[in-house]
Amino acid sequence: MSPLCTHCDANAPSDQPHHPELDSLYHIGEVFAIHESVFTPIEDLFATRAVSSLATNERRRCSVELESLRTRKDTTLKSRPCILRAPFESPPGHSDRRGAWICLMATFENAPMAELPRVFHYLCSPVFPNGTVNRGKAHFHSLPEWPELSCWIIAWVFKTTRPLDTRWFTQDSWKTKQRRGYKDQDATSAEGEEEGTRRIGMVFGHQASDELFEHCRRLRQSWMRRCQKDRTLSREYEREYREYRDKIRAQSSSPNSRKTSIVPSCQMMPSRRGGAIATIFEDQSNTEQPQKRAGRDSIAVDGWSTISKKSSSAKKPPTLCGREHQSGDKMGGISSAPAPRKPNLVQMNAKTSTPSVASTKASRNGLIRGGQNVLARFGNRYTALRKKSIGDA
Repeated sequence: MSPLCTHCDANAPSDQPHHPELDSLYHIGEVFAIHESVFTPIEDLFATRAVSSLATNERRRCSVELESLRTRKDTTLKSRPCILRAPFESPPGHSDRRGAWICLMATFENAPMAELPRVFHYLCSPVFPNGTVNRGKAHFHSLPEWPELSCWIIAWVFKTTRPLDTRWFTQDSWKTKQRRGYKDQDATSAEGEEEGTRRIGMVFGHQASDELFEHCRRLRQSWMRRCQKDRTLSREYEREYREYRDKIRAQSSSPNSRKTSIVPSCQMMPSRRGGAIATIFEDQSNTEQPQKRAGRDSIAVDGWSTISKKSSSAKKPPTLCGREHQSGDKMGGISSAPAPRKPNLVQMNAKTSTPSVASTKASRNGLIRGGQNVLARFGNRYTALRKKSIGDA
């Protein structure tokens, strides 16, 4: 536990991971990147009959939304960190690592929690050094200390259908990767250290992960009790959340809105503390052909974020997914201008001296008549020459 946290017991022993890092077996508390929507755990909460007091038709709607989030290919276009709830085995040679039980993490594009629906207030707990950490309130520490100032854990455990990506790299191991390079799960240490003596991925230690998942269990039971006591509670929370999602969709469908895009596969340097990890506006349900978009805003790569500068001479990053091995959520993203549209003659401004529809039709008719006159002249000339040649004969 970090001695810098004034809200924790200063005499508490330092936390340690459950197990050392392994290539084929991932342990509780280890942090991985995943392309999962922040809305998935919320829909899972409302769609679960055992914990939700929603009416049948309302719960069915949540189930449909949940299935869409789980199966739609472009549900999320940006990696975000997740914490393993249970050990997960990944045999060598098997790259499809699906079916893990996880808790998601997010920054919500650094938006104040007060601006989000109440269901997020209920479920989200800060990760130290989040500025909202208060004495006596649940918060959690990672190993090493989390480098972002506005990171939250959505304390709802669910089984994801998305594959786990790479580990969420520590800053030191990320820099080592840039210098030397190593495979996805190699326990390669920093330069000058023996292999296996240093972790490459972020992790929540034994004490922190046990406290986190006990906190998740208590929140689940508390939600069930509150719903049993007040049968309208779940409906009110779901209605507020649904209005928020509809608002996000309306904004994302606007031609002038910020659109997310595929995260480039190139590796960027880690940003300074306070940059966005992932944001709530990633999950663009109306995203079309995202592979063709590139932009200039926040880019999340290998667990860190960076800002790409606008430059006419700068080479555009490849429009692939955010990790080296990936082929392709709603939290920050890459924006781009909408595709140019074909000019509409009816809507053109007369001040630009562009012909109107009437003048365009007149010009077209004039060209047709001119062509007909030319053909007539050539026809008359041909007839005269033909008669002359016959007379000479």
